[in-house]
Amino acid sequence: MLHAEEKDYKTSYSYFFEAFEQFSALDDPLAVKALAYMLLCKIMTNNTDDVTSIVNTKGGLKHAGAETEAMKAVAKAHINRSLKAFEEALSTYKEQLGNDPIIQTHLKALYSTLMEQNLCRLIEPYSRVEVSHLAGLMELPLKTVENKLSQMILDKKFAGILDQVRHHLTSPPPPPIV
Repeated sequence: MLHAEEKDYKTSYSYFFEAFEQFSALDDPLAVKALAYMLLCKIMTNNTDDVTSIVNTKGGLKHAGAETEAMKAVAKAHINRSLKAFEEALSTYKEQLGNDPIIQTHLKALYSTLMEQNLCRLIEPYSRVEVSHLAGLMELPLKTVENKLSQMILDKKFAGILDQVRHHLTSPPPPPIV
């Protein structure tokens, strides 16, 4: 868990894998938690295709249930880069995803990253766009999108100017080709 907190998901995965094997051999119910954490590590490292492979192994099938289905839904939303599907997974599997503080912490970070990726993808073709248009495309409240854009600009993840009076986002033109 400490490695995951430090965003060293590969090392964290290996420890969760070892824990999963041992708990599974003992038929301990903690095997399901270790499996969920393994899947979370794969999602956080953008190896979401591995989630299905892991779930379909002998050990994964042995512990199939709501925990693994919840992580598969998050992985699918991540693959599709869909905030709406991500939010649906969070509401559908509220008990599995919301009650575990470890999973909840990492899913908040994943949601933030997913939102940033979506915004960058939507902004890319425009030199100037209304924030309400972006909010409509993302199916999110205007204030949420505005706050995220402000945060991205301040964190230097996006170079642009946010006009909060007119609710426009202006992107600087690309540098000239020399």
